Amino acid sequence: MNGLVPPSLDDLAAGAFLHDIGKLYQRAAGSERDLPEMVRNLESEVLPLGEHGRYTHRHALFTAAFFAELEQAHLELPRGLDLEQTRVCAVYHHKPDDSRPWTWIVAEADRLSSGMDRKTRDIADELGLGPRGRDAYRRTPLLSLVSTVELGLGTATPRAFPVAELTPDAILPVHAPDPGTLPEAYLACWRGFRQGIDTLCSEASGSGELFHEGLISLSERFTWAVPSSTMDEPDVSLHDHSLSVAAIAACLHAWHTASGSLTDLTAIRDRRLPKFRLLEGDLSGIQSTLFRLARQQVKGVNRILRARSFLLGALVETAALLIRREFELPPYVTLQHAGGKFLMLLPALEGLDERLAALQARIDRWLVETYAGDLALTLALGPAFGGEGFSRGRWRETHAALRHVAEQAKLRPLASVMHEPVLRGAEYEEGAEGACPACGVRPARVADERDPALRRCVACDTEERIGAVLPAASAVIWKALRDDDPTPFRPFGLAKAVIVPGRAPHASGHVLSAWQPRPREWAWPPADRFVANHVPRFAEGEWDDDRYRGILPSLEDIGRPREDTVKTMAHLACEDLELDGHGRLLGRPMLAVLKADVDRLGQVFGRGLGKDRTIGRVVALSRLMDAFFTGHLTRLLEQRFANVYTVYAGGDDLLLIGPWLTTIRLARELNAAFARFSGGNPNLTLSAGIELLAPEEPLNRAAARAEARLTAAKDAGRNRVSLIVREPLTWPALDKALALADRLNALLRRERDPLPTALAYKLLHFADLRLRAEAGDPNAAIWRARLAYQLARAKAGPEAEALVNELLPPPGQAAPVPARIPITMALYRNR
Repeated sequence: MNGLVPPSLDDLAAGAFLHDIGKLYQRAAGSERDLPEMVRNLESEVLPLGEHGRYTHRHALFTAAFFAELEQAHLELPRGLDLEQTRVCAVYHHKPDDSRPWTWIVAEADRLSSGMDRKTRDIADELGLGPRGRDAYRRTPLLSLVSTVELGLGTATPRAFPVAELTPDAILPVHAPDPGTLPEAYLACWRGFRQGIDTLCSEASGSGELFHEGLISLSERFTWAVPSSTMDEPDVSLHDHSLSVAAIAACLHAWHTASGSLTDLTAIRDRRLPKFRLLEGDLSGIQSTLFRLARQQVKGVNRILRARSFLLGALVETAALLIRREFELPPYVTLQHAGGKFLMLLPALEGLDERLAALQARIDRWLVETYAGDLALTLALGPAFGGEGFSRGRWRETHAALRHVAEQAKLRPLASVMHEPVLRGAEYEEGAEGACPACGVRPARVADERDPALRRCVACDTEERIGAVLPAASAVIWKALRDDDPTPFRPFGLAKAVIVPGRAPHASGHVLSAWQPRPREWAWPPADRFVANHVPRFAEGEWDDDRYRGILPSLEDIGRPREDTVKTMAHLACEDLELDGHGRLLGRPMLAVLKADVDRLGQVFGRGLGKDRTIGRVVALSRLMDAFFTGHLTRLLEQRFANVYTVYAGGDDLLLIGPWLTTIRLARELNAAFARFSGGNPNLTLSAGIELLAPEEPLNRAAARAEARLTAAKDAGRNRVSLIVREPLTWPALDKALALADRLNALLRRERDPLPTALAYKLLHFADLRLRAEAGDPNAAIWRARLAYQLARAKAGPEAEALVNELLPPPGQAAPVPARIPITMALYRNR
C-alpha cells in the first residue's frame, strides 16, 4: 500500500491502541539485543533525540518489533484493516512524520490522554540515567489508584498491583510486590498477550468490530497491571492509557476527515479547535423495573428476575452500539460502561445534535412501547471542546459541563415522545388480555411458548424466555436484525441472542458485537468480561435436604430438579435453618435484601484524584471499581456465599438477595473485601442497607426498604450498615453484633440449663425500656431492677448475666451495639 495514503479510521484507531504495546514487550525482554537488525536500524527514524544526546522513548522500537513479528508470522488483520497502516500509526507516535501528517494524530492523542505532561523522568529511567538506576522501569509496579483517592478524610498507605493476568483476586492490591519478580511476570504477560493476538487474528478474521472488541479484552487481561508510566504517573495502567488514546485518535480522524483536513498538519496540531464532545447515557428507573412484580408467587418469577438485570444492562450496551454504528466509530470511544451508564467520546461533527436527537427518539419510542414508561435512557451531549480540554487543569471543567447537561436531561425523561399518542388507550390495549400476571401493569399480549393459555407483556415474556437459558450462557451476541429472527430481545432495531452451553459457534448472519463471560472458555467470541450473574444452584442430592421439608417443586421446575437446577426463593429462605442435636429444625425461613454502594462517589471522581485528573485516570478508576463489583464480588459469592442471588452488581453498587443470616454475614465480608481493595483508604468506603423479609413477601417492597436503609446509613455519616433497627451501625459494630448474637444463640441452645427463649424475648422489652429511660421517660427508669429480677428468677447463671450486661449495660454506660439487633438475630435462629 502507498505509504502516503491516509489510513482508515479502523487502522488508525487500532494503531493508537497498540502504540505503547512495546512497553510490555520491552519490560519482558529487558534488552534490545535480541531485536531484529531491521528494527534496531529504525532508531533514528522513530525515536526522538533527547536532551541527553541519546535517542529516547525506546519502547517504540519494541512496538515496531511486535509488528515485525506479526508480519513474519504471516498474520493478517480482519477484513477492512491493513497491518502496514496500523503499524505506521503505532510506531511513529513519538516522532511523527510530517510527510504523513496523520501520524501526528496518535502523537496528539497520546499527549492529550496524559494531560499534556511530558514524562521526562520516565525518559531518564529508560536510559538508565535516573536516580533509581538501570532497569528501574522493569521493577516498578502499578500503584493502586483507589488507594490514592484523597478527600481529606485521612491518609492511607498506597498499595500496588503485582504484574499478572487479570483475575477476580488479582484486583486486590498488596503493600509492595517483590521488585525482583516483576521481570518474570512481565514475560508471562507478554507471552499470554502474543498468544492471544495469534488467536484473535484467526477468530476475528471476518469482522473489524470483533477484532477491536477482542483487542480491548486481550489488552485488559494482560496489561491492566502494567504501568503506562513508571515514574511520573505510575497509577494508570497501560490498558487504560491505550484505551483513551485510541478514543481520542478515532475522534480526531473522524473530525479531520469530515472537515477535509486529514492531511493538514496545522489543523491536526491545533488544540484550540473544538473537535470533541462527551456523551453520557444514563438508564433511570432500574430498581422499580427490576422489582415490578404483581406478586412474588408468579409463574417463572425466578427466570424473570435473573434476566431483568442482564437485559437492563444490555439496553445500555445496545444504545452505545447504536450510537457507534451511527457515526461509524470503533468501540474504543466508549470510555466507561457500568452501572446503567456509559461515557463516550465523540467527534464534534456538524449535525451531531440532530442525529443524536433522532436516536434518542428511537430509543424513547421503543422503551415506552415495551416498558410503558418504567424505564428511560437519556443521552446527554456536552458542549464541544478542543484538545486543551483534556489538560490536567481543564479536564474537571470539561467533565463538569457534561454533568450539567446530563442532570438537565434527567429531568425530562422520554421527552421526545411525550407529544406522540404512543399510549393511546385503544392502541395500548389492542390484542391484550388484561394486565400481565407477572408485572401487573403492562398489557398481556404474548402467549407463553409452553402454556398458550398464559399471556404476558412483551417485556416479561422476553425476560422469562431469556432467563431460562441465561445461567448457562456461554456467549452473548448482537446480530443484525432480520424480520424472521426468533430472538426475543430486539431493542432499538438490533437483535440479541443468548447462546446455550457448549462451544460458542461463529453465529450465522451479521454479527455486530459479541462477548463471553470470564473466565474465558472458548476461542470465540474473542472478547470476554466479568459478569455479575451468580445464581444459587442445587448440588447433587441437595434436593433431599431436611431444610426443604414441605416446599413443593416450583412451578417452573415441576418434578424432582436435576443437579445444577437454579434454586427458588422459597428454598433460599430455608438455607439458614439449622438442625439441633435432636434432629429438629430451628430458625425462621427468611430472606434478606442487601443494597450497597460506594460513598461519596461524585466527590471521588470530582476531586478525589486531585490535580492529576486526566481522562486516563478517570477511566482507570471507573474500570477498577466495576471490576471489584462484577469480578471479585462474584468470586466471593461462588466460593463462600453460594446461596446468595445476584440481582445486579457493577459500577459502584449492588443488590443481592439471599438467606437472611448468610446475607448479613456476607455484608461484613463484602466490606472487608472492599477495604482490602481500597488499601484501607478512609476516603473510599462502602455503605449498605439490609432488609429482612418473609419468602412470600413481595420483593419490590423489601428492595424499597433496603434502599431507604442505605440512605439512612449514608445520612448517619456513611461507612455504615443499617439493619433491623433505625440506628445504622459502623462496620466494626456489625462485627460485634454478630459476635453477641452467636453468644446468645449458644446460650439458648446449650444442652444443660439453656437460657429460656421467653427470657430472650423479654430482653427485647428491656432494650426498649432502656432507650425510653435514656430519652427521659421516668416510667422506664426502673428497667434495670426489673431486668435483675428476671435474670434471678430464670436462674440464668454467670455466663448469661455477663452477656446480658454487655447487651444492656447499666445506666451511664454506652451499649456496644443496639441490643435489639443481636437479640433479634439470635431469636430468629431459634424459632
